[in-house]
Amino acid sequence: MSQGKPEPSERQGSGADGERESPCAEREATGIRRYALVLGEPQVRRCLLGALVARLAQGMYPVAMLLTVRRQAEQFAMAGLVVACFGVAIAVGSPVLGRLVDRHGGIVLGVCALAAPLSIGGLVVAAEADQSAGLLVAAVVAGALQPPVTPSLRTLLTRSFTDPGMRTAAFGVDAVSVELSFVVGPAAVGAALAWGAPQLALLAGAVLTTAGTLLFLSARPVPKHRPATAATGSGRHSVRRVRVVWLVGLAGLAQMLAVGMVEVGVSARALELDAPALAGICLALWAAGSVTGGLVFAARSWRGGIRAQYAAVSAGAATGFALLALPTASAPMAALMFVAGLATTPVATLAGTALGEGVPQQLRTEAFAWFASLSAAGGSLGILVGGALADRLTARPVFLLAVTLPLLAAVIVVAGLGRGAARDGT
Repeated sequence: MSQGKPEPSERQGSGADGERESPCAEREATGIRRYALVLGEPQVRRCLLGALVARLAQGMYPVAMLLTVRRQAEQFAMAGLVVACFGVAIAVGSPVLGRLVDRHGGIVLGVCALAAPLSIGGLVVAAEADQSAGLLVAAVVAGALQPPVTPSLRTLLTRSFTDPGMRTAAFGVDAVSVELSFVVGPAAVGAALAWGAPQLALLAGAVLTTAGTLLFLSARPVPKHRPATAATGSGRHSVRRVRVVWLVGLAGLAQMLAVGMVEVGVSARALELDAPALAGICLALWAAGSVTGGLVFAARSWRGGIRAQYAAVSAGAATGFALLALPTASAPMAALMFVAGLATTPVATLAGTALGEGVPQQLRTEAFAWFASLSAAGGSLGILVGGALADRLTARPVFLLAVTLPLLAAVIVVAGLGRGAARDGT
């Protein structure tokens, strides 16, 4: 925020922890009205749009990078290593960048918006020159400098909406946006391939990263003044001391471990049914179910607190995965994938809500970044474990093992978060 004339939202007053309240924070609304109020906030609307554009690149990078390196190096081993280095660098770098945003504000996002795409360009140049070392270095730098738009957006949403229902709706919109980016992103790569080489898709992703981040920053989502306590990095003002971060983070790792396993299990089941194309259809229906479930969940108020809701939604996810283990033909399998996806976005919505309520304002960006990193690690590990099981057994054991993971996540959240723990920052 500018240090001159305060924004209208700042003049509304502040909550108990000093965060500003949105003009619509205390309004009671349900259904579509909630989403209208969320998107009716000009700053929030622009930030959501900027984040969506930047996230499209995140959905494009892995496939485009894999195809670019494979085309030049003519081996999937090297291509896979480059993509893995990129993913690991994102997971490691995101919490560091999140902490820097908490300390220094939006300037960190601006630097990353310019530096990360340059690194992607360097990766393309290294691929054209067939420089293996250059590829790996460029992948690590590009991953480590990806702008932390998602954790910054979630910090803004927490600060903008103090009403629990409105905050849930805001996180629901955010979770749906993430889901859409990983559906549209790979499709955009396919469209780019129809017009030229995979390098074009990679460079297009770099342009989207810069454009989306700068659009996000144009709404001034990060206050210029950062609380002095955020810079200490020690004592009770450290993310390491906030229990809810690690409980929700571990639960997110377990949930995404299941998601990664199901992705592999679906592909294995499609091959068992001698219908390879079924995998793509099932994954698309899974995403459609996730979007539908997220919109319905966030549109109304539910009984019980976060712990009860998380347990119920996780049980729903486990039930959906159990249905996938049933012996079915192609058509029923596709329908069950839609059902299995219904709980995916609500789980992410509740995780964001728990972090927003339980983490001090000056540490939220780093906390959301840790959650994203742990979730990404879980997804990658799930694909690894699922692939190993599918090679040695069949798809059914993969699905059955996936059933246990949402239940484990529910136990972590329910047992670890005592009553009120999500609100007292312990």
